[in-house]
Formats: sequence, structure tokens, C-alpha cells
Amino acid sequence: MDQTPVLFEYLEGKTYNLIGEKAVWLQLSKCGWDKRQGTIQLTVFADGPGIPSVKPVLFISGEGVGSSIVREWEEYDPRVVVKFNATTYANSSNVLEWLDEQLIRGLDGEPTLLAIELLRAHQMEQVLNTFRANDIIVSTIPTGCTELVQPLDVSINRLFKDILKVSPILSQLI
Repeated sequence: MDQTPVLFEYLEGKTYNLIGEKAVWLQLSKCGWDKRQGTIQLTVFADGPGIPSVKPVLFISGEGVGSSIVREWEEYDPRVVVKFNATTYANSSNVLEWLDEQLIRGLDGEPTLLAIELLRAHQMEQVLNTFRANDIIVSTIPTGCTELVQPLDVSINRLFKDILKVSPILSQLI
């Protein structure tokens, strides 16, 4: 499991296309969306296609209330869990929700090795107790080493961001 920042829209007035494509997309900004950012949490599994109940989680800054948020909420893909909080990254509360609502349900009590970054939210006592109670062995990746050994950083996050940059639909709907 890893989190990576994403922009809702990429630089206004820039074109995005893959080498050799015939059509070149020009992306225009929705009001303020070129400055809006979030963090997406992705989970991959070493033993196959993964547990279907573990969805990507998108963290967005804010409280997630108001009529504009309700309209925006309808645009998100139902296969993505959207969470609002004061920052655009997970805290211990979000980690516990993810464990309870998604990961633990899909593990069927099987022992699991979870590779995660050495973040404060992952080291909180309640989070560590939840790992232990559910037979989840945590392999923490030291700061400064994630781009070398974190599976998502090494193989998936860059590709994921590249796809977002060239897809006007994906970059707006995540």
C-alpha cells in the first residue's frame, strides 16, 4: 500500500498526448481545479489480481460538505473511496478506517505481510494493535528508501500518473 499525490487538472494551456498519437488534447481548467490536489492510496497484491474489496482511496483537502461537494461527489468513480480531511493524506483515523472497511474484510483471517512507508500514522498504537489483532505483519520502508524498494513507487505510481496526465477523462474523475 502506498499513497501518491495527484493533481485534479494539469497545467492550463498545455497539451498532452502520447508520442505518435494523431489527436492532441488541450486541457482547460475548471475554476481552481488546476491548483487542487489530492492523494491517492493504491494497494497491490503479490499473489494475483488483488482483493476486489480493497479500492483505491482518494484523500481530498476539506470537510466534504456543501452543495458543490454533493455535485462533485457524483462525478467520482464508484470504484474509488473518497475521503475528505484537513490534509490530503492519510492520518491514523483514515488508516484504521481503511483497515476495518477494506483490507481486513478481504483477508479472511489469513496472515498477511503489508509493506508500508514509515509514517507516523502507521506507527500509532491503535493502528499497530489492529495490525497485530488481525495477523498483519508490517514491513516498514525507511524514509528515503521508498523509491528504491516500495513496490508501488518502483513500478506503478509513475505509470499511474502518466496515464492521468494524458487522459482528460481520468484526470477529472480519478
